[in-house]
Amino acid sequence: MPQNYVSITVSSDKRMFAIQGLQKITVREKQILQEVVNNRTSKEIARKHGISYRTVEAHKSNILLKLGLHSTLDIFRVLYVLSNED
Repeated sequence: MPQNYVSITVSSDKRMFAIQGLQKITVREKQILQEVVNNRTSKEIARKHGISYRTVEAHKSNILLKLGLHSTLDIFRVLYVLSNED
């Protein structure tokens, strides 16, 4: 019986842009990114950090822009690939 697995690939250009972008995000954006990776909603993040929902959304938008990504799913893909490199 074939093994079930998921293959996740990210283009080398997207990977390099994301690596460079990770160096450009602010401390607050890193905090928000960590919360996103931990599967927290924007409302939960806002409550935890004492900021508004719209501020969280702005931070998430800035993160995507700096990393050259288009969605939260892209964040997971890139971070997964980067964490599994040899």
